[in-house]
Amino acid sequence: MQSALQQVVGNTDEMPQPQRCRRDLFLTDPRAHRARIKTEKGNVVPGICDWVLNTTEFQSWQYSSHHPVDVLWISGGPGMGKTMLSIYLSELLETDVSSPSPRPAVICFFCDNRDPKRNDAVQLLRGLLSQLDEQFPHLINHILPKYMTQGKSLFNESIENLWEILMTMVSDPKTPRVYCLLDGLDECDEPSLVSLLRKIEDLPPSEGFKLLVVRRETPKCLKRLLGYKSHIKLDSESEEVAEGLKLYIDTRIFVLNDLRDKPPSEAEDCLNHLPHALDDIYERTLCQVKPRHRKIVRNLLEWVLFAERPLCVEELAGALGVDAPPLTSYQVTRDYVGFCGDFLHISDNSVQFVHQTAKEYLLKSSRSPPLTSWLPIFDMEGTHCTLAIRCIEHLGRL
Repeated sequence: MQSALQQVVGNTDEMPQPQRCRRDLFLTDPRAHRARIKTEKGNVVPGICDWVLNTTEFQSWQYSSHHPVDVLWISGGPGMGKTMLSIYLSELLETDVSSPSPRPAVICFFCDNRDPKRNDAVQLLRGLLSQLDEQFPHLINHILPKYMTQGKSLFNESIENLWEILMTMVSDPKTPRVYCLLDGLDECDEPSLVSLLRKIEDLPPSEGFKLLVVRRETPKCLKRLLGYKSHIKLDSESEEVAEGLKLYIDTRIFVLNDLRDKPPSEAEDCLNHLPHALDDIYERTLCQVKPRHRKIVRNLLEWVLFAERPLCVEELAGALGVDAPPLTSYQVTRDYVGFCGDFLHISDNSVQFVHQTAKEYLLKSSRSPPLTSWLPIFDMEGTHCTLAIRCIEHLGRL
């Protein structure tokens, strides 16, 4: 065993330095995340995002060499399709045959506050550097000098060194124009986000590096530090309807399917009481939870809301104390997730909220409709205490 370990260590030491550097730099694959989002949400509907290409702001950002626009940000409320627009634009830029020669590089990053590998500016910059190195291997030479001195710690500390390396990479004479798309910056932790935004704020106008930021208008630091940049705001005549459009449509389809066996008078009454806004949809979902399922739904939502990271099905089964032979705890817990309706789904065996707005709705201190009085207003400190007690009780049963 010892000789085998020594052989592995020896092989690692003999690995060429550029290869070791690439291994230590790599953390996550943004294009794999993009593909996963498409798997979960479906492909972009053809034609639905084309409008953005005709805006003056986008055309100036992509093509203008006269007073070049270095940063364009696109903002909008929750549920307005920002991430699908990001997917559309990143794929469009990758395949744009009208681009100048040599073909520009396209790098992207999809932030997610539920994923510890995608909720911090340092991780974001590592993802961008990895993509540039993958497309232009000679650019590793801009990383190696600092890597030889600092080792893998270079990739785990402040953003200063990583930003400096990024700027030298995009300024390399052999690097073509670089389009960089960042989705969901609002989902990064705020301290590192502020540091990154200050770097972006100081970017000089450039034809060589084009940055596109797609995000919400919160937190305030985003608007304060990017407010002067070229801006497209996603809006509609009724923002309440625009929010959660997918859930809105899904709910209507569900209700319409349910009308098939109802008499005309009852069907008309159901149509007159369809939900009109995102909070209405979530409230309706809670109202539809059967009384015998409410305790387990409440417990399940507490765990998903306040866990430090997304929990897998098996972990939730243990946390909930699931024991229902002859069924497996896995099968039962999946059924429990189904009881939560439009709030939760299972992605890669991880139980998550279907949308950030679902989490925000449950945390609203103003949410106290009488029809859902069975679900309390969640108190973070009190709930953490309750969950800690449950963890101790679970450990006592092991």
